[in-house]
Amino acid sequence: TVSDVAVPEGNDGTSNAVFEVRLTKSPSKTITVRYATANDSATTANNDYVETSGILTFAPGEMVKTVSVPVVGNTASEPDKTFTLKLSESKNAPIVKSFGTGFILNDDSDVGDDTLVKPETVLVGDAGNSADSTTKLGAVAYTYKIGKTEQTVGDYVKFLNAVAKSDPYRLFDPIMAITRTGSPGAYQYAPKSSPNLPIEGVTWMNVVRFANWMNNGQGNSSTETGAYELGHGQVTSIADKTAVTVGKPNVRVGDAVVLTSKDNEFSYHTVTSVSDTYFTADFTTKQSGLIGWDYVSVPPTHSPNANCWLPTRDEWYKAAYYDPSAIGLTDRYWRFATRSDTVPKNLLDGAVSRANVYSNAPTAAGNYVGSASYYGTLDQTGNAAEFVETIAASDDADTRGFIAENYYANNIEFDISLVKKEGYAFNLDSRSLNYLYVVNLTAGFRLVYSATGDSARAKPAVSVQGDAVNVGTAGTVPLNFNVTLSGPSTKAVLVRYATVDGSATSGNNDYVPQSGYLIFAPGQTQKRVTVSAVGRPGLTGDTTFNLVLSEPVNATLRAAVGTGTIRP
Repeated sequence: TVSDVAVPEGNDGTSNAVFEVRLTKSPSKTITVRYATANDSATTANNDYVETSGILTFAPGEMVKTVSVPVVGNTASEPDKTFTLKLSESKNAPIVKSFGTGFILNDDSDVGDDTLVKPETVLVGDAGNSADSTTKLGAVAYTYKIGKTEQTVGDYVKFLNAVAKSDPYRLFDPIMAITRTGSPGAYQYAPKSSPNLPIEGVTWMNVVRFANWMNNGQGNSSTETGAYELGHGQVTSIADKTAVTVGKPNVRVGDAVVLTSKDNEFSYHTVTSVSDTYFTADFTTKQSGLIGWDYVSVPPTHSPNANCWLPTRDEWYKAAYYDPSAIGLTDRYWRFATRSDTVPKNLLDGAVSRANVYSNAPTAAGNYVGSASYYGTLDQTGNAAEFVETIAASDDADTRGFIAENYYANNIEFDISLVKKEGYAFNLDSRSLNYLYVVNLTAGFRLVYSATGDSARAKPAVSVQGDAVNVGTAGTVPLNFNVTLSGPSTKAVLVRYATVDGSATSGNNDYVPQSGYLIFAPGQTQKRVTVSAVGRPGLTGDTTFNLVLSEPVNATLRAAVGTGTIRP
């Protein structure tokens, strides 16, 4: 067999990609095998590596040889590239794995950076703080990151160009400050004016899918899995609170369910019970009798393994108003996200307590640099309203409850029942949840990130799962370790693997050792490592060994050890 290998390109000179050629057992005869490099995306004509060939000779007792291929360094920004080392013409041994992949890792500036959304974040510490006694919001028991500003039109354009060439999920709306050209399958998107304005006109489902895309690494990553696992299906009829579905409903109690008609009418609901043919939710009388509506369900909270998600009400509120350094301030919560209890002025002069209030037009995200919250967020008072994760209660399901900013458009107070009835996106005057003001009928958002995550581009996490087999008294049985990525990546992902002895050992011939690299091509999320477990007479109990992952490239490790169990 021949291993795979990865090596950084380097900036000049050469570095060696060292392939390991290994026999499965100690030979009693001399074994020879021919090897030669072959071009793939890396080529000798492009001076990516040096063509290498020759013959390896294994004397009796020798089991491992190496082949070094010089990789040529440069400072050009290039994608990661691959070439192969091929084995052929072996004598006295069959070839089990004839191709090894040499992976040349780009270590210059990241190719395609201009297509990535790279939000600036701030760290929100002081874990375990108390809630605001007035609103009961703001208590968070952990440290997290949150977007310093709202996501921008430019960010959302990158999202659309990556995943909405056909736009089956209606991620684009003409009311956005974005233009769409081309035909289905080849749509292209561009800002109408400044890409630095906060994105407005998104729905709550748009934001959920954006969070999934960010969580999974961007590019062509999925919008339907990740931070939120979305369920899909169709409703055949609704009577009272019961929706009859095509097949078993793909929903869970507590899920938010979005009903969407073919005319793009939609409404939000919360699931209260589920059976094999229907689910119940907080539907209204006007929804009785609907036929052929699609639904998408969203879990009530993000996955515990997510590295990027919509802020909860508490996360959003704490980042905006909490100030542990404030002396004499009630509960240490300001009324406005400008570290002030004074209504901010709409003046872009860099002074404290300034925000885009009393205005129907958004300003560029982050313009009011003198009015940051304690943790450093900008525009949480003023500019666009912002969605949060929290599931809306039944009486305001159609507005899809969110914490909005102190955006006093026209400063006209409305009765809460009217706001709910008309389905307006509404705004909360912080510290007093009884006052509602007319705002733009659209909303924007910012996201929350794991305190240790990469907010510029979340890398997928790689995990391995073990297996158990019965081996019997003779021969070998394949024992499969499944290795998965948490989401597809726009870059190739590498991870080294190696078997490690436990109560089962390779020296005792319990299994055939393995090591090498797994390479996930862009978009791939599943690989398998098969290890041969050996049967023999006299086995009386289970023995185990491990497959250990290490040295991930373009990914992080989540579950690095998988256990293989050998049973008699």
